[in-house]
Amino acid sequence: MSILIFCSIGAIAGLLAGLFGIGGGLVTIPLLIYAFGYLNIHSESLMHLVIGTSLCAMVFNTASSSISHIRKKAVSFYALKYVLPGVIIGAFIGVNVAKHIPSFTLEKVFGSFECLVGLYYLSGFHIESKSHMPNGIVSLIIGTFFSCIAGIMGIGGGMFFVPIFHYYKLPFKNSIATGSVLSFSITLTAALTYLFSGIQIKPHISFAYLYVPAFLTVGITTVFFAPVGAHLAHLINTKYLKRAFGILLIVAGLSLIS
Repeated sequence: MSILIFCSIGAIAGLLAGLFGIGGGLVTIPLLIYAFGYLNIHSESLMHLVIGTSLCAMVFNTASSSISHIRKKAVSFYALKYVLPGVIIGAFIGVNVAKHIPSFTLEKVFGSFECLVGLYYLSGFHIESKSHMPNGIVSLIIGTFFSCIAGIMGIGGGMFFVPIFHYYKLPFKNSIATGSVLSFSITLTAALTYLFSGIQIKPHISFAYLYVPAFLTVGITTVFFAPVGAHLAHLINTKYLKRAFGILLIVAGLSLIS
């Protein structure tokens, strides 16, 4: 039963990662919380265990999603090169901050933030910069700040960087593709930080903040479904993509707040 549950989570996360350029943590985190509860996997640091497991698993699907978008030549390496250094720094800082935040608080903050971003997408509101992605210190600050938040919440950061790239005149589908590469960078950095700085916790078959059975099952499954999501992203009308993204975020957010 546990294998079936974790495979289902991996399939959903992989599809959404490719479809929306996100790491998948927006969905895997609330789903893993419910799955761990159903399977009677308990820990004093449950949210941290969930985030660590999700991040490590999402390294696979963000890599798969990124490769798919790169092959479709949809990634803007111009926008990417100015933000990437800050993204790596921010993810490292975010994870180290998250370790000191109580699990319950982290869960509520994460859920509230998901709802706010979801409402933004459903509103149809969009402002656009008069210029393209800035270079130098501005992009470094943008990358560090939003990657730090992503690291704290255990997500890939696509929910931040996709609208940011779109704001700086990058077409929405190209924003998704470029965001997927940043999601891979954030999940890889954050996952390694969680692994090497985590403490040994109660559940069996665990290492630091990583629950091994869920990590392996979810991670492997996502690899097969992320390319499918990336392919669909280039077929679906942008308007419907935005609405679906917004609904997804609000549903996932409310599930954590309630």
